[in-house]
Amino acid sequence: MTKVAKKFTIARPGQFIHFDIETPQNADKAVSVSVVPTVKQGAAKLTYWGMGAAGLTATGIQALGSEDRAKATHEARFTGTMQRIYYASPLAFGGVQSVLDGAGDNVTAGFVKRTETFTLADGSTEPYEVLEGIYDTTLADFPFKFFFA
Repeated sequence: MTKVAKKFTIARPGQFIHFDIETPQNADKAVSVSVVPTVKQGAAKLTYWGMGAAGLTATGIQALGSEDRAKATHEARFTGTMQRIYYASPLAFGGVQSVLDGAGDNVTAGFVKRTETFTLADGSTEPYEVLEGIYDTTLADFPFKFFFA
């Protein structure tokens, strides 16, 4: 028997991997298998980021860019003219511990943190940690990395 070992990463819900398997005994009859993972409830949640006016509330932040993500370091890119940077993640993720800009500088002190309750698409509510930049700034596709505990 030959063991085939290869790692496949399924990055988000809805993705799957498809295999065609042939055995020496049944070379003319390939077996097809699709693997669809079960995502644990709460493993991936919407994270929001973008640029906007000072003092955006949950509704305004939810109108910015978003992505279904698991708790992990996240590089987000920002574009805006004389606006504030916003990053919001579920409080269940444990909170952002540090932020690095595209040059690798620690800019965590350039943000204020607060907690807001977001109303999600299914009508449920969830507390989010919101980071708001303390200065209006102009950026063009500039990356920031957000690190969780």
